[in-house]
Amino acid sequence: MFTGCGKPPNNSDVPGTYVAEYPFATESVTIKDGGKFDQTIKVKASGKVATTNGTWRFDAKDGDIYFSEEFMVVVDGFGEMVTNFDTPTRKAISILPVRRSFGKMQIGVDPRIPYKKLPSASP
Repeated sequence: MFTGCGKPPNNSDVPGTYVAEYPFATESVTIKDGGKFDQTIKVKASGKVATTNGTWRFDAKDGDIYFSEEFMVVVDGFGEMVTNFDTPTRKAISILPVRRSFGKMQIGVDPRIPYKKLPSASP
């Protein structure tokens, strides 16, 4: 699904650092050129920090990004925290839509808490 202004995202638009703010945690995903990602989740109440890394690919036709099974899912379908998000209990890829909203890149389906791409650092 593509919303907002401008052309649909392409593979070169995707790399960068994305942040999602939840009531209970802050999540950062750095998507790198070459198909690798780093992910960090910090739980606000306890200060617990969990990190992982894995691979990604972007399907420009469908507008979806596919993260490998290492991707941690911290929020459930009801907006609540998955308490064991950092315990690898299931092996499945995560598929999320990529969209451009008002000219800015976002990943995710929940309009209240999308992963928002941070501006690139200038040299």
